[in-house]
Amino acid sequence: MKELRDTVWQRRGISWLWDNTALDHVCKAHEVGSLRQFLQATLYGEEYPKATGCSLERSLERSFGRAFVVGGLDTSLDLLTPEEAKTWLREDIKKAIKAFQQRWAEGAALIFWLPRGDSRFDISSTDVLTWRCRPPYGDKIDFGRILWGQCDYPQHIMQGDKKIGFFYPRLS
Repeated sequence: MKELRDTVWQRRGISWLWDNTALDHVCKAHEVGSLRQFLQATLYGEEYPKATGCSLERSLERSFGRAFVVGGLDTSLDLLTPEEAKTWLREDIKKAIKAFQQRWAEGAALIFWLPRGDSRFDISSTDVLTWRCRPPYGDKIDFGRILWGQCDYPQHIMQGDKKIGFFYPRLS
């Protein structure tokens, strides 16, 4: 897998991040938006988020318009069976990511905060990215194929010699 040693992930594209120090470069922990807020803002349009107090614009302002950081994807995946998780990633999460991209184009990054993501993602020798389901499920979800069709591969976000996340420029 290619390595990214640049900070482009803080300004555009989609990232899955698990390093606390790297998160501090984008926002403070209390500024991380919930997955519920993200889905409301992207899947239900402007009126619904404003009515519930969710504002991606406000969150983007806190990071100087560079990034919206979302927490809770890992926990939500853990609450689902592997089959439910695959369907949800394909039908809802991918749709929400595309809606975010369409609205903010190249003007902001979408970062999924996964505090233990480094222990949940597996990468095969052919760069296939999978998500390890929680017990009692021993399954792996083909994360990359579901979200970006495995046409291109994500890049490891590097901080020195340490892998701190994955970056993907744009879902199509």
